[in-house]
Amino acid sequence: MGTQLKVLLATFALGLLATPALAQTTSLDDAINGYESSAHESYPGLATDWSSNHVVFSKPEQGSDTEYKVQQDPRYWQQQIRRNPASSDEAVADANNKNKKKKKKRVPLKKDWTMNLQGTASTNVAGVVPAKYSFAIASQSCSDFVAYPTGQAPTAAHPSIVGFTALYVGGGCTAPIPTVFFSYDTAAADAGAIVTSPVLSSDGKQMAFAEGTHLVLIKLPTSATTGTLSGPSVLTLSASAAAYNTCTPGATGCMFAFSLTNADTNSSAYYDTFHDTLYVGDNKGLLYKFNPVFGGVPAAIGAPFPVAADAGDTLTGPVFDINSSNVYVGDSSGFINQVNSTTGVVTRSGRLGAGAGTATVTADPAGGDTLTVGTVLYTFHGTAGACAAPTATTGCIIHGGTNTQDAQNIEAAINDNVAQCGFTNAGICFMATAANPGASATNVGPGTTTTIQNETTGNLALAESTTASVTIAPATGGIAVGMLDAPIIDSSAATVYSFVGRDATTTASAGVRQLTIPITSGGIGTLAATGTSSQTTPIYSGSFDNKYFTALTPTGNLYVCGNAGGVPTLYGIAIATTLGTVTTGPALGTVAGTMCSPITELCNPGTGTCANTPTGTAVDWIFLSIRANVNATRTPAGCTASAANGCVMAFNVNAPPITATTNASSSANEAGGTTAISIDNVVSNATGGSQVYFTPLANQTCTGNASTGSTGTGPCATQASQSGL
Repeated sequence: MGTQLKVLLATFALGLLATPALAQTTSLDDAINGYESSAHESYPGLATDWSSNHVVFSKPEQGSDTEYKVQQDPRYWQQQIRRNPASSDEAVADANNKNKKKKKKRVPLKKDWTMNLQGTASTNVAGVVPAKYSFAIASQSCSDFVAYPTGQAPTAAHPSIVGFTALYVGGGCTAPIPTVFFSYDTAAADAGAIVTSPVLSSDGKQMAFAEGTHLVLIKLPTSATTGTLSGPSVLTLSASAAAYNTCTPGATGCMFAFSLTNADTNSSAYYDTFHDTLYVGDNKGLLYKFNPVFGGVPAAIGAPFPVAADAGDTLTGPVFDINSSNVYVGDSSGFINQVNSTTGVVTRSGRLGAGAGTATVTADPAGGDTLTVGTVLYTFHGTAGACAAPTATTGCIIHGGTNTQDAQNIEAAINDNVAQCGFTNAGICFMATAANPGASATNVGPGTTTTIQNETTGNLALAESTTASVTIAPATGGIAVGMLDAPIIDSSAATVYSFVGRDATTTASAGVRQLTIPITSGGIGTLAATGTSSQTTPIYSGSFDNKYFTALTPTGNLYVCGNAGGVPTLYGIAIATTLGTVTTGPALGTVAGTMCSPITELCNPGTGTCANTPTGTAVDWIFLSIRANVNATRTPAGCTASAANGCVMAFNVNAPPITATTNASSSANEAGGTTAISIDNVVSNATGGSQVYFTPLANQTCTGNASTGSTGTGPCATQASQSGL
C-alpha cells in the first residue's frame, strides 16, 4: 500500500471520532493504518522494550467501547504488527521488496555474536531488557539496532550503555557485524550505573533510562557511529531542556537529565506513546511524570507529581492503562499501587507478596535482647556506638526514646539513616518523636497489631511499642522479595497480574495474583499457586502464549517460572477469563532457590500462520534462563549440567499443556544466567534474521562474531537465533 494512500486513510480515520479507529482484523495494512491514526505520524518502525511484555491486549469484543479505547493506543497496533507480520513489510513497501517469501531455514544451535561490553558482569542487571528497534518485522534491515545497558558506572574505559547496528550475520549488512552504533559515557548526567531497562521513542531516534538519581534522555547519532567498546564517547549535557529539544545530534548525540529525589535501582521508565508521557519510580516510593518527552521541550510534571505511591518502598517499573488512565506500579512490600495519572490519587491493593521472613515482638525490648528474623540474629542496643559491624547472619537494632510512648516513629533504612541515627552500619533506627520521623515513618499505637513492610532493597522494618504486637517482614540478601518485577496489565480485559515468590495470604506458595481494573483498596484478587514459596528468592514476570492474543475471549496460557522455595520449575496457568488450572511443567534446575529470568514469548509464523493453533512451520516460542545448576535432562539440545552453568532456553508451546517431561527445543550454557530476553524479527527469507538478545550475568569468554569484533573475558552482549540458541 502506497504512503500517500495510507496518509489519506489515516486522515479519514482521524475524522471518525464517533466510531472505532478500525474494524478488528488480522490485516497488517489495517494495523499500519491504525498505528498512524492513533499516533498521528507515519509508521516509522517498531520499538520493543521491557514494557512490550507488560502492557498487552487480548482481543477486544468487536464494536465495543473497549475496542474503541484500546485502538486509540499506538501500543495496541504495535502489538498487532509484532504478532501479525505477514504483510507488515508490504504495508511499508520498501524498495528492495524484502517480504518476498522463501523457505525458512532453521538456524543451527549457535550464537551469532557475543561482544565484550568491558569490565565485570553483574547480577544488578538481572531484570534488564535490551531495547530493540526494527525498521521492518518480516524482513531484516541493516539499520536495525539494539541497546544494552552495561550495569557498570561509566568511565573512560567502560561505557554505561552500548548500541549495536548491522546486526545480522548472513543478512547482507556491511562488515563488521555487528557495528557499534553508540558507546556512551553518561557520567555528565549521573556517575551511577544503568541498572534498569531503556525505552525508545516510536521513531527510534531517542532513548530514555533511569541512571542513579536521574532520568536521562538521549538523542541518538544521525550522521555517524560514535564511541568504541573500550573507548566510549563522552556525552555532555545540554544546557536546558529547550536546548536539548533543538540540539542536532549529528555524529555524537545529545543528552539531558532530570533529577529524581531518590535513587532508582529497580523501576524502569515507561513511555506512553499516545500522550508522549513518561513515568518512572524510585527507591522511596515516589512516582514521577514527564510530559512532553520526545515530542517537544521535555518537562517534569509538578504537583501532584511526584506522587508518593506508597510509604517509602522500592517501586517496580510502572505501566499505564489507556482505558482507565491509571498507572499501576508494584513495590517491595508486595502491593500494587493504582495511581490516577491526572489527580495522583493512590489506591493500594491488599498485600500480595510477603517479605523474607517474619517475626513477632510483643513487648518492649531491652538493651541486649535479641530477635531472630529469617537467618539473621539482631541485637537491641540503646545507642549506635554499642553496635558491632553487621555480618551476613548478625545485625543491630537501635531503639531510642522512652519506649513507653503511645507511638514510635520509625525510620527503617539500612545504610540510609546517617542523618537520623549517626551510623552507617546496617541496622534499624527508631525515632522517638514525630519531629524527626525519617523518610517513611509509621505510627504504632498501644494495643494494636501492625505490619511493617520492606522499605527498600536489603531493609528490615521493625516497630516497637510497650503493648503493641508487631509483625516484621524484612528483606535479606539484598533482594526486596515482596514484589520485584513490574505487573502485567491487559487493557482489553481490564486485568492486572502480579508475580511473587511468597504469597502474602497463602504464605507456603509462590504465585500469580490477578486483579480487576480498577483495583479496590485492600483487594487481593485471585491466586494461581506456582509451587513452594521462598523468603529470599523472588520470581519475575511470566508471559502469555499466542492463543491468549488470538482467542475471541481471553483464553490460552500464562507461563511462569515458579517454585521459588524449590528447584526452578516452569508452570502453565490456563486462562478462562480468570486464572484456571495450574499445570506443573519441567524442573529447569536441580538446586532449590535458583532464580529464573523473566519469560518472553513470540510466535514466529515461518511459512505458516500464527493462528489460534499455529499452523505449518509457525512456532510459538517462550524464552527464559536460569542462573545455575541446570537440569540437563530437560535441555538435551544444548545445556550441560554444572553448578556454574546457567542456561538460556527456548520452549515450543504450540500444543499445551506442558508436562513435567517437556524438554527445551534449544538451549545454550550462559555463565550466571542472563538478563531478560529481547526479541526482534520473524524472518522467513534470510539466515540470521529472527533473533533474541541478552547479556550473561557472569563473565565469560566473548567471541565477537567469529571473524571480527570485541573478544576477551567479560559481560558479553549476545545475539542468538530464536530457533537455535
